[in-house]
Amino acid sequence: MAPGSTTAPSTVGSPVDSDDAVVGGGTVSSAIGPARGAFDDIARGEVLRAAVVHRGAQVVTPSPAGTAAKLDRGDAVPAQAARGFGAARAEIVPGGGFYDADRGESRARSRDDISELTVSGLMAQGDEEVYRGGMAVGTTVGAGREHDRAAFSITRGDQSVQHGDFTEALRNYREGLTVMEHLAAADPRNAGFQRDSSVAHNRIGAVLMAQGRFAEAIENHHDSLAIIARLADANPNNRGFQRDLAWCHAKIADVLTAQGRLGEALESCRASLVISARLAGEDRRSADHQHDLARAYEAIGARLMAQDDWAEALNAFRESHTIRDRFAAEDPRNAGFKRDLARSYAKMADVLIAQGHVAEALKNDRANLVIIERLALADPQNAGLHRELAESHNRIGDALVKLGNLDGALANYRAALTGIARLADPGQTALLYDLSASYARIGSVLRAQGHIATALKSHHTGLAIRNRLAAVDPDNAIWQSALAASHAEIGDAQTALGADAEALASYRASLAVIERWVDAHPQNGGWEPDRWVLVNKLGDQLARLDRREEALAIYRNGVSAAEQSLAADPNQAQRRWDLAVLNWKLASLDDDPRRRLAFAVATIRGLKAQGELTVNQMQVLLLAEQRLAALSKR
Repeated sequence: MAPGSTTAPSTVGSPVDSDDAVVGGGTVSSAIGPARGAFDDIARGEVLRAAVVHRGAQVVTPSPAGTAAKLDRGDAVPAQAARGFGAARAEIVPGGGFYDADRGESRARSRDDISELTVSGLMAQGDEEVYRGGMAVGTTVGAGREHDRAAFSITRGDQSVQHGDFTEALRNYREGLTVMEHLAAADPRNAGFQRDSSVAHNRIGAVLMAQGRFAEAIENHHDSLAIIARLADANPNNRGFQRDLAWCHAKIADVLTAQGRLGEALESCRASLVISARLAGEDRRSADHQHDLARAYEAIGARLMAQDDWAEALNAFRESHTIRDRFAAEDPRNAGFKRDLARSYAKMADVLIAQGHVAEALKNDRANLVIIERLALADPQNAGLHRELAESHNRIGDALVKLGNLDGALANYRAALTGIARLADPGQTALLYDLSASYARIGSVLRAQGHIATALKSHHTGLAIRNRLAAVDPDNAIWQSALAASHAEIGDAQTALGADAEALASYRASLAVIERWVDAHPQNGGWEPDRWVLVNKLGDQLARLDRREEALAIYRNGVSAAEQSLAADPNQAQRRWDLAVLNWKLASLDDDPRRRLAFAVATIRGLKAQGELTVNQMQVLLLAEQRLAALSKR
């Protein structure tokens, strides 16, 4: 099947829509001009920052075909971006939460879904390992019963994870850990009890990470590592403990990555690689050890991507791909090997997308689709495979959008939606989440094609699903972020239709979700970029509605927040840029315009001197200087 020409039935509605995007918007004829207009001018030639759906899509203005999308460092002025698209080519950025401009699209794809990656990784250590650990020779009947009780708690925790109930999962895992620690203390020579405690710590750490509780998560993973390190030292010939040791290093790397401690994360990945490479070298025929080695290379590749080291990341993924390809060729009937091979194509495509090699990335994504499609056809009851098939269509759709083929992208997104809708039921929260992301992707393409009303229907359908998910688990950071993104996307579509009052309400709803989360989790700074995007959207919308005083209040609050952040850490280039943009916007509303615009220019010049500006931001600087010069002549 040719992915670019897929004709899956639409579940959203016909793309033929008489509603065209509203072009333009209010303009100010002063020498300053509205800051948002300044960014709109530049956006016609290259991409500017815009909010992005979590694992969904957000249309932003086009960049030249085949080039990497290098967005500005927090321009955060996409209020006008939805206007004037018509049927022009546009770009869809898949990713997590809102777009991290510093990392380009690559990070959005490689981050994928912290919660999902962590929890699936959590399960991968294997239930059977828990059961095996405590029943060593000499274990009493009473200890055996207690161990069975602990294993039952772990199993119930795993089931809660599958249903997306992290709170209940955490309760069950902790119950299991308590019993296991009691058994280990009562029989300290029983390595099985010790190992089971390590497994439970890893499960707890993974759930805490999914909830955004990174400090607690890494503490549990360190506890697990300490236990396994002791066991490995005491049993140097035990390859199982060596594998566990590598696994613990990998889990610590996951949390460090989520905390933004990329250098430390890479070191943990390399510690895992050293162990896995040694074990794989000692037994080249062991599929388990070779799989661990391939996975270690993939982990390193992901961290190198996060550091924009594309060439080395691609090398790491190619090392993994070579291993996957060899095992799949030697055992062509092994569905697991083929599935791993398909995933390795996808990982290489991630890097190629980041490098701007979209056509080559598309080849890899299509190779991924061919394998997954055959596996899904051979195993029609395997929901996991069909979910991956939907994701393969989504990836191809993302690449086709970058190449300007919106019709092909829409066909693939609808194929993904059809597949997920067939699987989804109210109890499968992960699938429901995927379903919401498909509606978001489809809505973004329809909006890019100018079918705004139909796009809005799609976004509203996705929002309804995300509201349900967010209510199920208010502590799920991924679902809450997606909910905020849905409100913002609806606001963008409403802005494009000229429904400015409705858009204002949507932006307020999005900001409310973000602020609730930030207030409840003050140590989690990952939501700050999302907050800045919404502050700008909300202020821009108020200004568009001529509600000057309210817009001024929003922008001034943003200035105060940025100044407080910079007082704590003056070296934040992102926050300095945000402060410059907000001052420009205040100047455009005639709030001490000369002083504020002069401050914006001086701040951006300072960033330029430090080499912190992107191509777009350099153009913004030129425009700001022109506006300041014109203002000075008045």
